[in-house]
This record gives sequence, C-alpha cells and structure tokens, in this order.
Amino acid sequence: MKDAPDHIVVFDTETGGTDVCNDRIVQAFIGLMDRDGQWIKKREIFINPEVPVSPEASEVHGLTNEFLAENGVPPEVGIEQIVSTLYLWMQPRKRRGQTKPIVAYNAAFDLSILTAEARRYDIPETLATVPYVIDPYVCDKAKDKYRPGKRKQSFVAEHYGIPVDESRLHDAAYDCELAGRLGWVMIDAWQGTLESLHDRQVGWREEQNQSLEDYFDREGIRNEDGSKIIIDRGWPVYDKVRVLS
Repeated sequence: MKDAPDHIVVFDTETGGTDVCNDRIVQAFIGLMDRDGQWIKKREIFINPEVPVSPEASEVHGLTNEFLAENGVPPEVGIEQIVSTLYLWMQPRKRRGQTKPIVAYNAAFDLSILTAEARRYDIPETLATVPYVIDPYVCDKAKDKYRPGKRKQSFVAEHYGIPVDESRLHDAAYDCELAGRLGWVMIDAWQGTLESLHDRQVGWREEQNQSLEDYFDREGIRNEDGSKIIIDRGWPVYDKVRVLS
C-alpha cells in the first residue's frame, strides 16, 4: 500500500443475536495494533444489555445473562465507551498524520449493530465520520473469489498462514487478534492507497451480495413467506440501519 498506516484499530463484538436492528452488544474489544501484530493498547468492555441473551447466543460466545448482570456495565455506558474509544484511537498521532483505519472481519455486521445501538441510546454517531474501514472478509473474497471452502475468519486466517487456537474462538479479544493480522495481510497486498481500498470494498461487497442473491435464486432458496431473498447492500453499515430514525 502506498500510504500504509503504522497502526490499525481493530474492532469486534459479541452479541445477543444476529439482528443488527434489535439485538444487543454484550462484549466488545478494541485494540490498537502495530505492524508486528502486537497490541499498543487495548480495551475490553462487557455490557449488561438488560434484555435476555438467548441460550443459542450464549452457547456460541459463553456469555450468560448471570455473568453479564454481574460484570457488565449499563448499555448506554458501554456503547458510549465503544464509540468514543474507536473515535479517539482512530485520530492521527501527529497534526498532519493519517487517520488510522478500523479493521473488522465482516465489518458491516459489527459497525451496523454498533450504529443501531448508538441511535438507541442517543449517542452521537461519530462512526458516520469514519474515513477508512478494512474488512478482510470482503478483501479475501475479492482477492480469491473461487477458492473452495468456508470463509469463516479462522479458516481464512489458516489459509494465510496465521496460527489459530480454536479454544479461543468467539472471544472478542482473540477474534480481534486474528482480524488484525488479516488486516495487515490485506494492506500489504494492496498496491493503491488506503482511500482507494476502502472505496473498492464498497463495490466488491455489492458484487458479492449480488452473486449470493443469484445463487439463492438459482437454487430456489426463499424466505419463509416464499419471497425472494434480498441481501442488504450497505457497507460498511447496512442500508437498513442507515435509515433508522
């Protein structure tokens, strides 16, 4: 990359479900990572969402309602901490320095649910001013479109030679470590600027979503009511979250 950053801000969440408009964040990890994959600083936040976390979600990430009630901060406090930390750590270290990109695997999910949460608690949406996002999921699919196999983060990390400890998966801190290392892989592979990589991902995500829609259509896969599946095109924040009042 022509203007490669010295540091990246890596972000991941664990949530009570997959509905970005209605489910809640229960854990977030934010880390400032250097080129060697080391944390310069990091912050982990547990949130008591004050609504029940489904047994299915708890089984994935191991965070129970009892644990969150005892260890989590109130949701309006936790979401403000996430938003303010992301915004602060993105800022250039020097007056004329470069804003650091946010790296997140499948970034549209994490940034969309965070945006919805910020609106829920009337927290100023500084995320709207995020200049650069790097999503290794989107970049890898564009880079190696026809590679067989799943694109789960752990599988993609192993493909690029990054060791994976399966016992630590689905913990936001460890998932961030993998995402950050993958982020550096994508940065080093890109020949243009940081801005051009961000912009290209918008187009790549559009193409990938269209391809998936076409696959569902060919295979006769439909919604429960029989209607065609339409995949949200928004990146790095889903369109359905952008229009929330």
